[in-house]
Amino acid sequence: MGHGFVWDAAPLLGLLTEDDLRELLGDPDAVRAWLWCQHQLPETERPAGLPADLRSPRDLCDLLLNIPLLSRALRKSVPDKWNTYRKISEWSTRSLRDPYVEECEFYMKESLDTASRWKDLALLFQTRLGMDDQTALRTACRAGVELRRLCDDPETPREHERCRRRMPDPWGVLPFLLRRL
Repeated sequence: MGHGFVWDAAPLLGLLTEDDLRELLGDPDAVRAWLWCQHQLPETERPAGLPADLRSPRDLCDLLLNIPLLSRALRKSVPDKWNTYRKISEWSTRSLRDPYVEECEFYMKESLDTASRWKDLALLFQTRLGMDDQTALRTACRAGVELRRLCDDPETPREHERCRRRMPDPWGVLPFLLRRL
């Protein structure tokens, strides 16, 4: 970085455990299998920067810091993890770009999606809070109705904006904080 410092990330990435790799890659064995299959291809058809395996810190570094290769590996070998990363990326991009009112509309859409899955919410109430079946169903239905009522109210985005403007921010960090919540 800058004039003269080059940091080698391989020793740092060598500290990652198998659990860390599972968190990053979803299924490290599936990624290793994809790498092995890529090495079976003729050299001209292999992706650029293809590491031999993920067992050495250097190979791990070559995969994790090569975003196009990592994206391709996850897309082909662990599609669920790839979709999770894609959704996070879309949300992050949207939250950095959109104004606060649109951010509020995004949260309202997410709330309506949650309200539409009221049976899942009832199951959550049963398992986490120990509610009986009927109480959990009634509570989840009521929560869904209240969420819909709140999201349908045209005053909700305006109140969101008013609250955001009233928060004290002597250092000017609030725009950065709110966009990442």
